[in-house]
Amino acid sequence: MKKIFTLSFVCFLLMMGMVDGQASFTANTTSVCSNNCSGTYPKMTAGCVSFTDNSLGNPTDWLWTFPGGTPANAGIQNPTVCYCQPGNWNVTLHINGPNGPFDTTFINYIHAGDCPVANFSYPDLYHHDSICIGKCLSFIDQSTNSPTEWNWTFTGASVLTSTTQNPENICYDNPGTFNVQLIADNFYGSDTSQTQNIVVIPCPQPSANFTMNPGDTICHGQCITFINTSTQGAGPIIYTWWTFQGGTPSSDSTINPPCIYFYTPGVYQITLVDSNAFGYDTVLQNIVVGSCTAGIENVLNKNVIGVYPNPASSSLTINNLPLTNNDLQITDVLGNEVYHQAINNSTQTTINISNLSNGVYFYQLINNNETYRGKFVKQ
Repeated sequence: MKKIFTLSFVCFLLMMGMVDGQASFTANTTSVCSNNCSGTYPKMTAGCVSFTDNSLGNPTDWLWTFPGGTPANAGIQNPTVCYCQPGNWNVTLHINGPNGPFDTTFINYIHAGDCPVANFSYPDLYHHDSICIGKCLSFIDQSTNSPTEWNWTFTGASVLTSTTQNPENICYDNPGTFNVQLIADNFYGSDTSQTQNIVVIPCPQPSANFTMNPGDTICHGQCITFINTSTQGAGPIIYTWWTFQGGTPSSDSTINPPCIYFYTPGVYQITLVDSNAFGYDTVLQNIVVGSCTAGIENVLNKNVIGVYPNPASSSLTINNLPLTNNDLQITDVLGNEVYHQAINNSTQTTINISNLSNGVYFYQLINNNETYRGKFVKQ
């Protein structure tokens, strides 16, 4: 029957002459990277283990057995063994000396498996190798072999370290060349990525801006044109990209896009990105598409009709109305009717709008064959 003794207790027994020796050893690590047993990855945890004989009784001969290891056997006192096969491996030490033979086996002592191969990427910022002061980056972990921990280092950034898998909003406020490095870990060990450089320069990138014709409020089905008014910065604009949410077409890469149509009422976001050799800039604006009839209107003395206050919060006054046969309709941006009233024998009316939600509304006043249209803002 095998008995297990602590090392201090065995030493006591040796001093008392009650035991002749004991086979024992330690290892510098018990978890190794089986995918690095040949040292392919210089920054990865090694795939090899150094064993140290701690046997008692003055042994003169050692015979080690390493299932799954290379070499599988060793006859020296302190061997180094590499594990190229994943698994949990036993280690056996047999010693011999003046006090006789002894042996011990540590069950499932060495844990070998594939360690992460650390790697990462970050957006190429519209194909530029550098970024401008004040810009922020997001980094994407691309390590293999299922890491469970991440340790990022960002020299020169507003955030110097991170332990999230995919850090975002890493900003650089000073010029220079700064290093980014990732250490990826799992149960078996870790790997450190190659260092990547972020070049931060003081650059006058474009300042994006645009206008809309006829304006930022149109009727559904109406065509609208966009005029790029961006300033180019230190160099000519070499890349332009428009995105028209809800529009047809939905995107364009020309400086001044052709006619864009919006067929469904709503509030939509227009995005313009302009880029030069030093960086890029983005501007966002909203367009309100109302449910009204686009086209030629027969409008008489349109400027005479007064609507105030605009914006309004609780009431809206419309004055200078024709005396009779007025039909007033108010709709929201989705075309839903929120108010309808016939107005006769009065040149002015005040409407309670306190129950309306904040937003943009369209009014239409029909008087015989004449149509008056406009918009107001409830706030």
